[in-house]
Amino acid sequence: MIAAKQPRTVENDAGKREATSNDDEWEQVAKVAEGGEATVVDLVRRGRCDLVVNTPFGGSLQRTDGYRIREAALVARIPCITTISGAAAAVHAIANARTELTLSLQERIDVETRALNGP
Repeated sequence: MIAAKQPRTVENDAGKREATSNDDEWEQVAKVAEGGEATVVDLVRRGRCDLVVNTPFGGSLQRTDGYRIREAALVARIPCITTISGAAAAVHAIANARTELTLSLQERIDVETRALNGP
């Protein structure tokens, strides 16, 4: 189990460190079933992460951990991604996010209409 400090993100795939070029940005946290000082669920409940990537693999112990992690994320209103393809899509979307102003569909149509018709 690995949790990132910067940006504050949590992954549930031990050994996956490709997301950062600086290993100092990562800290090891215990799986839920292992207990310990800080688990992923503890980090989520304390508001220490903004996104959860939980891709359980294995038997019933991993499913139980996954359930607790997803439940904590849901209660804390933190997005939770449960597939590798979903995580890849989120990474792509975040990397290509624009800094433009968000407009409703009606506002966008109004702006485009004004641009076509002139001032």
